[in-house]
Amino acid sequence: MAGQPPTLALALAVVLLVGPGARANDAALPPGPSARARPPAQRHNALERVNVGATRPDPDPTVRLSVSSTKLKRSGQWFTVEWANVPNPDWGDWVALLPAYADPIWSATPFKYDIAGKTPSHIRRGSGKLRRARGAARRALACVAATVGPSRSPPTQLLMRDVRFAFMRGGLVAPRLVAVSEVIRVINPNEPLQGRLALTGNGPSEMLVQWSTHNSSRAIVKWGERAGKLTEAAEAESHTYTKDEMCGAPANTIGWNDPGLIHVAKLVGLTPGRRYHYRFGDEDWGFSKEFSFRAAPPEGPGSTVKFLAVADLGQAEEDGSLESFYYAPSLNTTRLMQKEGDSYQLMLHNGDISYARGYVSQWDNFHHQMEPLVTRMPYMVAPGNHERNWPGTRDRFDGRGAVYDSGGECGVAYERRMTMPIPGPDKP
Repeated sequence: MAGQPPTLALALAVVLLVGPGARANDAALPPGPSARARPPAQRHNALERVNVGATRPDPDPTVRLSVSSTKLKRSGQWFTVEWANVPNPDWGDWVALLPAYADPIWSATPFKYDIAGKTPSHIRRGSGKLRRARGAARRALACVAATVGPSRSPPTQLLMRDVRFAFMRGGLVAPRLVAVSEVIRVINPNEPLQGRLALTGNGPSEMLVQWSTHNSSRAIVKWGERAGKLTEAAEAESHTYTKDEMCGAPANTIGWNDPGLIHVAKLVGLTPGRRYHYRFGDEDWGFSKEFSFRAAPPEGPGSTVKFLAVADLGQAEEDGSLESFYYAPSLNTTRLMQKEGDSYQLMLHNGDISYARGYVSQWDNFHHQMEPLVTRMPYMVAPGNHERNWPGTRDRFDGRGAVYDSGGECGVAYERRMTMPIPGPDKP
């Protein structure tokens, strides 16, 4: 009604996560190379547990490691990795997904890993298998979700390279690479992935569509008011970020992988409150599936907005790989928000986004986890200390004992991945 203040309907979904030092066993974790850049108690993702600098080759020709296919033809394709003939099997044995391009391969941080002993047959007789789904491929990108036994879980989205599996021994403290699989190659390196929406700050008639590929040169969004009738097109601008822009380790060392291109297209001329359908990609490499969103409501005192709000969300692997870590609840949070997403018009994320902390593959997994939700409503974010905090970079967070929280990203990865209506770029 005219003259009354706008009504705000708030649906608040906040994940409460324990902070640095809250885990009683953190002090006993192996001091991997990434930990040398910051206090050991501040580990926030499982990749920080792997002592990459101590990894060494220890080939065992009797150990057999195989995969069910060497080609990733499309996102969501399932693979099985199988091993046998492991002598004296124990709980320090694990299976890693490594970039095939690493030279030497044991020098690379795994994209994912899982404990071989989760398969009961491994401890009994030194053999086993993991079912893995490869999803979201681009530039020989391999996205793998590992499951144990006959169960299946949704594929995750990672990386941008051909990959291979490796069988590792010695635990995470002193890893030894004993066998590798054949290389798994990606057929379509520019599959459009990691879709997300954002407002432009110019009113309800505009919407940004963002996504990633390896190096697609003609990225566009096809859109329209009718499903299957996408008569409009919006060309995208593309950008990336480089290793040299990172401020420290592990972001510019063992955590680095090329993030590919990030595409941003602006849809204009939208009618407030109307539903629109869209796909993103390009004519040469193909398009995403069709998504839809409702344009922002009209401005004025008679409008209402119902939104989701989160903070300190993080990401986790739906297949249980990368060990259990304290961001696993983020999976439940995102599932519940996805289930109810159609009744909301906006999502706000108030800092501490992915907890990638210098590991590009963790950003990729986060975007995959969020895509089903943030392709349906604009996703507006602000940086937290785990995106921005780094010594000597003029961040605004209180750095008492926690100035290394971004893992060397110093806000660059966050800002390039999340196009927001701000006055100008951050200057770390």
